[in-house]
Amino acid sequence: MNETFEKVAEHLYRRQYQTANGQWKTIFYGIFTDWKGKRRKMVLGSDLKAAKDGLSIRLADNVKQVDFDGEKQRARRQGMTIAIWSKCYLELEQVKKKRSLSRDRDYIAAINRHVGSVLLTEVKREQLFRYRNERLKEHVRGKPYARTISAGTVANELSCLRTMLNRARECEIEAATPSFKGLIQRAQRDRILDADEEAALLEAYPAWLKRVSIVAKETCLSQGDIIRLTKGMIDYKQREIVPTGGRVKTGVEQRAPLTDRVIEVLDEIEREKRRGKIVVNVNGLIFTRDDGRAIKKNTLIHAVKQARDRAGVADFRFHDYRHSAQTEWSRQGVHVDVAMKAAGHKSVAMHQRYVNLKPGDVAKAFGIIENCSQCVPTDLHANRAHSASS
Repeated sequence: MNETFEKVAEHLYRRQYQTANGQWKTIFYGIFTDWKGKRRKMVLGSDLKAAKDGLSIRLADNVKQVDFDGEKQRARRQGMTIAIWSKCYLELEQVKKKRSLSRDRDYIAAINRHVGSVLLTEVKREQLFRYRNERLKEHVRGKPYARTISAGTVANELSCLRTMLNRARECEIEAATPSFKGLIQRAQRDRILDADEEAALLEAYPAWLKRVSIVAKETCLSQGDIIRLTKGMIDYKQREIVPTGGRVKTGVEQRAPLTDRVIEVLDEIEREKRRGKIVVNVNGLIFTRDDGRAIKKNTLIHAVKQARDRAGVADFRFHDYRHSAQTEWSRQGVHVDVAMKAAGHKSVAMHQRYVNLKPGDVAKAFGIIENCSQCVPTDLHANRAHSASS
């Protein structure tokens, strides 16, 4: 396994290593001698800024003569259960800074209900299977008439538990290493609009949603990042859109393409603002409702549903524009590394989940056919069938 370990600043070190599947990961460590004269090596997470902040806190605690071993020793005496560790985990600086903290708390609440009393050292694969099976039978908010918990939600919960176990070992707390292979299953979403459906939806959208949807399909920006977009995030010189702080959902850097069509939409918004047809948002948001109000996620989701019903388009979500964008990039031959950066994905596996090539795409890529409707002429099919039978 390839690995590097280097000093970044005083007491701050960066470890970079390559996993079995070829991905590179980064972990920052704080290394210093504490007030007891004991050498400390503390995990500070994978984000440099958060690591620096975390190190500052650890050094301040050292000045206050905090007992760093106290929590670990208490945990060992009590027997570190998943529930006990989850409280410590949520207090880690790098975890508290996560944008997904609220969602992680929900995942952990479900985990603790089922396996909270299990010791970290005794987590077994069969318990994970049982957890998954039990959760899939439960109903949302515990209401019998509601839909059952989705496989995607359970996958996120198991992924959270795996992260908690990994972080425990990084913090030098003993924890089991059960295999999660085959357990974290997410439904493959491959809903992409055809030309007629897209035209019907655009016709049914209100003006503000039409602009937002065009940009979503062109850039692969998620709904959360589009509705928070400001002029400062648009680089006309480099022709990129760079959401500040990375994607809302993951914090991963995204450099979406600023295409000609997106520029047309942005120019249209500016013209409408000068004419007074769109009220300028006081917070500098680019995409708003015509009266200048910010677009809320629920507003967007509800508007898409209404338009979908009017247009007669079934089973389509706004998030599917991300699938459409990445699939189109793949058809155009955009290199996977570039597509991942443009979409804000940090793993090839995640990228592949969003690319949904259809029958005919391979032949088109090889120049065999010009479009899917020209695969093989009907009379040629008939001739080949006749030749085969004779």
